[in-house]
Amino acid sequence: DDLPFVSAGAPPFVGRDAEIQRLAHGLSRADAAEPRIVFVTGEAGIGKTALVDEFVRSAVRQPRSRWTARGTCVEQHGSSEPYLPVLDALGSLARRRDATAFPEVLHRFAPTWLAQMPWLSPADADELRQVLGGTRPERMLREFAVLLEELSRDCTLLLHLDDLQWADAATVDLLSFLGRRRQPARCLILGTYRPAEVAAHDHPVGGVARSLVAHGLATEVPVHGFTAPEIERYLRTRLPGLRSAKRLAKPIHRHTDGNPLFVSATLDHMRSHGWLLETSPGWTVSTPLDLDALGVPDDARRLITDQLRALAPRERELLAAAAVAGRRFLPRTVAAAAGVPAERAEDCFGALSHAGRFVRVAASGSGRPRFSPPSYEFVHELYRRAVYDEIPPTRRSVLHRHVGDALERLHAAGLAGMASELARHYELAGDAAKALDYLERAAAVALERFAPREAIRLYEEAIAITEGLEGEAERQTRELSLRLAMAVPLASQFGFPSDALLRNCERANELAMDIGSDEQRFESAYALLHVFTTHADADRVPGVERQLKDLADRIGDPVARMLADSARLRAAVLFGDFRKASRLMRGELASAPVEISPHGATRFGADPIVGARSHHAIGLWFRGEIKEAIRTSTACLAIARAPSAPEMTRCLELLFASLLGVLTRDPELAKTLAAEAEALARTRGFDLWEAIAGGLVGWARIHTGEPERAIPQLERATKQLARLGMRLFSTSILAYRAEAHLAIGDLPAGLAAVDEGLQIAGTTLERMYWPELWRLKAELLFSPGVGRPSDARTCARRSLEIAELAGARSLALRAASTWVRVSRGPERDEAHARLRRIYGSFTDQVATPDLVDARALLMVEGAPLADLGP
Repeated sequence: DDLPFVSAGAPPFVGRDAEIQRLAHGLSRADAAEPRIVFVTGEAGIGKTALVDEFVRSAVRQPRSRWTARGTCVEQHGSSEPYLPVLDALGSLARRRDATAFPEVLHRFAPTWLAQMPWLSPADADELRQVLGGTRPERMLREFAVLLEELSRDCTLLLHLDDLQWADAATVDLLSFLGRRRQPARCLILGTYRPAEVAAHDHPVGGVARSLVAHGLATEVPVHGFTAPEIERYLRTRLPGLRSAKRLAKPIHRHTDGNPLFVSATLDHMRSHGWLLETSPGWTVSTPLDLDALGVPDDARRLITDQLRALAPRERELLAAAAVAGRRFLPRTVAAAAGVPAERAEDCFGALSHAGRFVRVAASGSGRPRFSPPSYEFVHELYRRAVYDEIPPTRRSVLHRHVGDALERLHAAGLAGMASELARHYELAGDAAKALDYLERAAAVALERFAPREAIRLYEEAIAITEGLEGEAERQTRELSLRLAMAVPLASQFGFPSDALLRNCERANELAMDIGSDEQRFESAYALLHVFTTHADADRVPGVERQLKDLADRIGDPVARMLADSARLRAAVLFGDFRKASRLMRGELASAPVEISPHGATRFGADPIVGARSHHAIGLWFRGEIKEAIRTSTACLAIARAPSAPEMTRCLELLFASLLGVLTRDPELAKTLAAEAEALARTRGFDLWEAIAGGLVGWARIHTGEPERAIPQLERATKQLARLGMRLFSTSILAYRAEAHLAIGDLPAGLAAVDEGLQIAGTTLERMYWPELWRLKAELLFSPGVGRPSDARTCARRSLEIAELAGARSLALRAASTWVRVSRGPERDEAHARLRRIYGSFTDQVATPDLVDARALLMVEGAPLADLGP
């Protein structure tokens, strides 16, 4: 929104005293380590950017130490690039001469942002991306906030984000997050946007700005048109020696409503018609004029169109190609698109810039390498739009094709960074196939920037474009490829239980069965099994499991078989089929290396092979192989703690190591690991695992003397899982709640928790803890407050039957111990014999509390110590 030039030189800045004062107030608060966001609002051409630029210039001239950074949003016509203005600003900071330590600061405090600027740390880029695999968008928000706090530790940072009416959703989320964060920071964020355009397109920045302002977390500085005296000052400053400034000011104000852009366009209009002349004494009006009779158009677009038509055809041709290229452009790109020598384009845009007409030299210091000097930009989007709208539709389509082809040729090494831009050009050129190619690349860039929401929107846009392809087979093939790719960001953004992921995976599977390759069918089945497993869907899991196994066998690739077995083993453990889990572990997985697998990060975050082994460790405990369970879990956790391990894998392994602590009844170990997992999950935005970690911490509190504190934490975990649509692990947390209520003597609440868990286990495949629920019900029914020993014995026997059927020897031991405690007479003898047999099957084992408890029960019954094993 800078005022366009009337002649060469910097545009004048007049008035705005009240606005400058309000911005200065925000800066003084930022200097005092109170972070501020100020939204500068107003219509197009009103001078928002000119105001902010003038304020920033005056701020950095003061003796205080201040850094400035500027990023500009670009109208992207649907193919938004996540964090574009923020990365633009960070790039300008990285190029400061006094910012030599900037990459190190990024690596320490904001590695997800460093991953978006690999040219700052090229040697670490690949390893950094692997470690950050599965990162949620929330992490980038938190890291950026911490980065601002660190950068502003010794100076004040002024961050100017321009044209937020075109901001991508990720940038808007970041502004919302920063506005609500109250940690001290010497930071002032200045954002400009057009309220009318925001309202017309229902852009989310409007709602965020209103909310922040309403809660006192941001300030709005509206910018209005010039008054007539301010226009007079502008005329005297811009046109030195103009004696008729006062006479011209009022009619110009009346015709332009004081809009600075319109004022400047009116002066350009007058000059192009010879009504304003520059003479040696100064500017003068060439002939007495009555502006009311002059008929100066009120619409700046018409003024701009008049100026455009006054240009030479060669200049109009190059401006048309530039308008198609975008608000900011390189002359060589425009020259290639227009089919003229680059020198001609350089000369043309240099002359127009010098005359202050249509374009100007773009500001340097941008973080986007492809806009390195020399580059130009339209003085205002209205100028670009007016030129663009003058191009006939057929010619416009051809120019978009030529610009796209030129960008491909001239920037072959950096096409990924401009995929969104190229997708737009080829879409507007009517080339659906190439637009699809670049939309897929743009989505990949969004995923690299941990912006799954933008990636999903890009994939959806691409799916819509497939309708423009010729031939049903081609349309279906491209849709299948897009839906398979979209499964990953859908899982990241909404979680495996989400309906959006379910619908996408079902459609992908349907297409794969019709027209896909075996590899695509395998991929769709692999995704579907993850989805159905989280729902513990008893109807659909078995069929998809069979489909996945058959496809892996038909493909014959060891990696495919390992992936299939890893997903099936995971389901077997979580659904309580421990015999099946052991069989699977003896198959392809037995030969898989216990390390981070290179294909692991391409799936759904956590490494599938390490994840399968950690699930197997849990299965080993259930089968009574406790030492091997501990050894396997320890090895997996050591791998997951390696610096190169993806954080999602690390979080998963912490959870399973903590769960093993729960199963072995080691509350201190369980609490330590679960708390670490909970902190990591909260920081990285792994909501599902944060809920599970909270449940494990809750169990540990029961057994460290804090059952009252455990209950609300476990109830929160239950609600979190329900909110996320997650069935898995719900019965375990309900069992923990029953334990807590039993510990404090609230038996009705304990029975209610058990019955809720039994209902879930009876109608779904969520059955890993099914025997334990029956055992806990026996304990509750046998308690003096309930006094139903007959029902308690029935429940204990039921627990033992289910445990033995599932091959869960450790749970059978617990069930038999409870059966001994609740039985009387001949039935007690039977229970004792069963316990003795099960206990005797544990050889060379760790003396866990369950084994110690069983041994004590058997000793009370008078069994010889030599017969009792360890």
